[in-house]
Amino acid sequence: MIISRLLAMLLLVVFGLSIELVGMNSEAYFDSLEDINSVLDWLITAILSVPYFIILEITTGKTIGKYLTGTIVVHRYGNQPQTSDIIKRSFARYIPFGALSFLGTIPRGWHDTMSDTYVVEEKTLYSAKTSFENLEMLDKNEEEMV
Repeated sequence: MIISRLLAMLLLVVFGLSIELVGMNSEAYFDSLEDINSVLDWLITAILSVPYFIILEITTGKTIGKYLTGTIVVHRYGNQPQTSDIIKRSFARYIPFGALSFLGTIPRGWHDTMSDTYVVEEKTLYSAKTSFENLEMLDKNEEEMV
């Protein structure tokens, strides 16, 4: 969320500077950003950050924050979620009081439960998949021996 907020702020600044470049006075634009109310701020942030989440999580399964923490978004069985799951997940992030969903015994956000996704450590995921593939190879070798 920190990265998406920073990107939203950057886009608003770039827009303001673009106004200046085309010869218009950007001072009124920047003044209006200072006086913005919290609901409008939330709405602008959501509009600018939902595409960020959707694009990155569909293409890579990760946002910049997930790259930094070594985590990845997966579906229930460790596979890449479908596009519809990522879209649900991205919009569900903006449910009011969504942060409270992490207070349960298993800290899993509503955006994950509603989209049937999980955030897991990438190393652990690939280690488990490799172990599973090795078990499948052992099973095939045993069948060949019989």
